[in-house]
Amino acid sequence: MPDEQVDSYLEECGDDPDRFAEDLGFPGQARWNSASGTLELTYTGYEGAEDGEVSVLVDDALRDLREDLQVHDWS
Repeated sequence: MPDEQVDSYLEECGDDPDRFAEDLGFPGQARWNSASGTLELTYTGYEGAEDGEVSVLVDDALRDLREDLQVHDWS
């Protein structure tokens, strides 16, 4: 899968950051930054969340993203 194809797909997912985050199981927003090659997650859950809780949510979202990219039809 060419990098530009992945970037395009992730940019399209990020057009709706709330839905993209929901698809990743993350309580907030998710956007893909092609220039830096990073996934930007904005947590919008309740205040007072422990750092460990947010860390687990981020880990889970990244795992879901990796799995999505592995099973995506790139043809």
